[in-house]
Amino acid sequence: SSAGRVKQGKLTSEEVLRREIPWSTLQEKGIITKEQLASVYHLVELVTTRQLSSQLLQFEARGVEMVSLFNALLTGVNKDEVVQYVLALMDELLL
Repeated sequence: SSAGRVKQGKLTSEEVLRREIPWSTLQEKGIITKEQLASVYHLVELVTTRQLSSQLLQFEARGVEMVSLFNALLTGVNKDEVVQYVLALMDELLL
C-alpha cells in the first residue's frame, strides 16, 4: 500500500503528485468551496509545470486564502491518498 511505502520512506512527492485526485468531489461534498476548487486546479497546474516564480507570486498575493484552502483540505478529508497529495503539493510549493 502507499501508506506502507510512505512509512518506509519509499514514496516520493513526485510519485504522489502523479495521482488523480477527484477534487470536484470534495467541492460537491462541501469540503472546499467552488473558489477553492479553482485554486486547487491552479496550484496543481503550477506545480506540475514547474512554474516556480508563479508559485511564489501566488503565495505572496493570496497567502491567507492558501492557508485556508490547505486547512480545509487537511481537516475535511481523511483519505490517505488525498492527505499525501496535499502534503506533497505543499512541499513542492514551498521549496
